[in-house]
Amino acid sequence: MLRYTFIEHPLSYLAENLRDYIPGVTEAYAAYCNPDKEVVLKCFTEQGTSKPSLKNKVHLLQKARKDRAAYVWLRKDMLLFMKEVSSNRVKTKKKIQQLTLEDENDNNYLCLKFISPFDRMFDMLIIKVPHAGIFGMSKGTKITTQQKATIGNLLYNVFASRIKEEYNNLETHNLVLRNLQNQKTTLENTKEENLLLKEKLQKEFTALYDLFGSTNQ
Repeated sequence: MLRYTFIEHPLSYLAENLRDYIPGVTEAYAAYCNPDKEVVLKCFTEQGTSKPSLKNKVHLLQKARKDRAAYVWLRKDMLLFMKEVSSNRVKTKKKIQQLTLEDENDNNYLCLKFISPFDRMFDMLIIKVPHAGIFGMSKGTKITTQQKATIGNLLYNVFASRIKEEYNNLETHNLVLRNLQNQKTTLENTKEENLLLKEKLQKEFTALYDLFGSTNQ
């Protein structure tokens, strides 16, 4: 069955079909603002798609969406909006602030950010990188900081181009729908105008008939 990918939010579609781009990925997240300006978080794994609860965490997600970095490598516990809300929030924040370069190997979540046309904040595509093998390297290879920068920049450019294309397709789709709706409205108005004209002519014909009929009598 033909499927118009641009009907879905681009981030949701990309996360769901991420293995078409990066074989070996088993976990990804899409955090974005939809056309109704609702903030959405979706999780995609080999088991399927789910929507983690954002109860009491929307502000944490929105805070992350304000950051302008095109890409950043993180540990999962640094993604506060994916953690359970608890009284340890302040302690966790302090721990994150104390990270050093030695923690780089633990930063195995790549977060890519793209401007949202709906609220002008940044939608996020978050990819878990379990090992270097998904990028064609040996599984046991440690990905260096420079390699992570290259990977982040490359994937950002690839997905940014695809997302732009999807939004352009959606804009074209909506334009066609608006034109069709305008044509429908025009036809309905024309039909209504024709009915009114018909009624007017019928009334005028009846009036003339009555006039000439009474004269002939």
